Amino acid sequence: KNTPAIRWAQRAVAEAEPLDDPDALGAGYFVMGWAYAALGKPGWEPLVERSLAAYQRSGDRVKQAVILSNVGVVCQGEGRWDEAMDYYERGRDASLKIGDVVGAAVAHLNVAEILIDRGELAEAETLLRDSLPQWRASKYRYFLGACLSLLGRAALRGGRAQAALVFLEEAKAHFTHVG
Repeated sequence: KNTPAIRWAQRAVAEAEPLDDPDALGAGYFVMGWAYAALGKPGWEPLVERSLAAYQRSGDRVKQAVILSNVGVVCQGEGRWDEAMDYYERGRDASLKIGDVVGAAVAHLNVAEILIDRGELAEAETLLRDSLPQWRASKYRYFLGACLSLLGRAALRGGRAQAALVFLEEAKAHFTHVG
């Protein structure tokens, strides 16, 4: 699936470079980088950084925020937690600058997940409890479920099985609702 995407993205970049079209370059480099990452191929990160630089030149702050958060996801998947947290925080800041409070809150969920995996439970729970009212108010049930699920994981890792069960049951209800 990703191999044709890479070919088309390479073609788009080759056509956009002589025109110095930052939006087309940003899209092409992003698709190549993301496809490389999905295939486990080395070299994805410089491609995504080129995409980010192109979108900085074009002034597309929405795509910059999305890219920063997506790079955090890949770094987290590779076990590069410090780098992932840096990208998430940069993505959160970029999201807040454009008024994307959902994107900013998702970045905090991702940071909290890493903190839980590191055993930094108090800090993770603070982030999650701070964002919980936003998820409840927004009725964005998938991310409300994700927040509750992470609170459940933190409680379980902290030896609070009964609290974990309460969080995880509520998370399950929200996940079931959204399918």
